[in-house]
Amino acid sequence: MINVTKDQIYQGNLLLINKKYPVHQEGVVSDMINLFQHKELVKGYRLKEITIRLSRGLADQATI
Repeated sequence: MINVTKDQIYQGNLLLINKKYPVHQEGVVSDMINLFQHKELVKGYRLKEITIRLSRGLADQATI
């Protein structure tokens, strides 16, 4: 079991978000895109959901 402290929950690029820890508005970036609509960003991968959204900046970094 991994213990996550409250100060760690909303830090970094990978956040714990669920019913107990909802997304905070300050954590939402303005460059969110739907990955299903940008096939060039998911080369070699399949998406299980067509509603997956990710920051364009993070998606661009992952394709380098």
